[in-house]
Amino acid sequence: MKLETRPTVPQNVILKRICIFFVGITIGLVSGYKYGVAEMRVRFDNRMMKKANTEVLPRYKKQPEPFVESPFFEEDKKRRQRNRVPR
Repeated sequence: MKLETRPTVPQNVILKRICIFFVGITIGLVSGYKYGVAEMRVRFDNRMMKKANTEVLPRYKKQPEPFVESPFFEEDKKRRQRNRVPR
């Protein structure tokens, strides 16, 4: 009777462990990528919402001055009304 000093591991167990290792790495990479994409989308949405909540004129907090027509435009209006062809 031969006595073995160390137990031998069958080849299929080693193969299973190698396969489980690579499957675990693949699952980790895919889930990490999905998490990164989701996190990026959340940050982008938060940034857009923050921009949407800001005022339209944040720098100077003043409204633009109203447009004042010069006398040239008044003369031009009168000229157009005179040259108007009735229909």
